[in-house]
Amino acid sequence: MRFYSSLRIVISHRADVRASRYFCHSKYVVGEHASVDASQGKQEVNVPVPSVSDPKWNKFVASLSTIRANELSTKMFINRLKIKVMFDNSEVVKQAVIREAYDYFTKNQVALKDDIQLVFG
Repeated sequence: MRFYSSLRIVISHRADVRASRYFCHSKYVVGEHASVDASQGKQEVNVPVPSVSDPKWNKFVASLSTIRANELSTKMFINRLKIKVMFDNSEVVKQAVIREAYDYFTKNQVALKDDIQLVFG
């Protein structure tokens, strides 16, 4: 019984650390500086997502099985795209996958800046 309670404390501590990392990058910093705008401190650097017509996207689709990512959501998203391409390798599906990936990375550009850097260099 003691093991489970100590494990719960460790898990909740890790969740708090992750949450504090997330909220430090949002508009308002959580905690004692709740009214301070986070943009006054460190400037966020957006990694540009290549345009849909960029040849990097064709390389992305061709190398879906070897791409490594840090974020769990990106790993799950890439696995879903890999399954789509595996079942139907037509040009129409590849273009749909490129468009879907472009929308995903553009929408989550700030949160996924490390993964965008890993995938597109």
